[in-house]
Amino acid sequence: MPSPPPASGGEHPGFTYLDPGCSFGLNTLPYGQTYVFNVSLTEGDNVTVNWYFKDSQYVRFGRTPCNYYCIGNISITYRINGSIVTNATGSAVTTGNKMNGVNTAFQQQLNWTVPQGGSDIYSIKFKNLAQRGDGFSCGNVTRSMSQMFVKPTFSGIGDPLYTWVRTGDSTGYQYQDYTITSTASRHGTNVASVTACVRQTPGPSHWSEQQSLAVISWTITYY
Repeated sequence: MPSPPPASGGEHPGFTYLDPGCSFGLNTLPYGQTYVFNVSLTEGDNVTVNWYFKDSQYVRFGRTPCNYYCIGNISITYRINGSIVTNATGSAVTTGNKMNGVNTAFQQQLNWTVPQGGSDIYSIKFKNLAQRGDGFSCGNVTRSMSQMFVKPTFSGIGDPLYTWVRTGDSTGYQYQDYTITSTASRHGTNVASVTACVRQTPGPSHWSEQQSLAVISWTITYY
């Protein structure tokens, strides 16, 4: 059933912040693996992806600290054919710490505007490439997001030191968001669940007007 609405109907900015899965996906993303977040975008929408994580400095009992490389890759692709969206600022962002013993965080943004006729389901992909370097016999060790000193966490206000996806534009319109979770079980044991963010436009405060529903984002959890 729908959860209590996160905000009342009424005038809202034409954008919203979405959690790409910090609480159960990105935090545990293994090295070399890609976390996929599906989102519904309409033509004219601006989408901004902000990914932030930071590792600790590794000191070997007074010796020179080991290299830490906080590296990741962000991209937006068409869900159907998987091709990378073109003309996206930083559509395949890869960067990281290249300084010995300096805790340089990964903080990158990807920005893109959906072109005319481009309304569709898109996949935002986060790939973890973080590792500890091999300087001074440290050994080349890969790093999971769960090992990070500062793991990816969600911000609903666009704080750049957090991770979020912002969709929409600068216009104002009426809507109401709901979170709906459906769980499948087998012999009394939960197997998987789908949690969706559903947007009702123009929302229950304008019940006399024609309503529309759209699935803004969703996540699949396996137990």
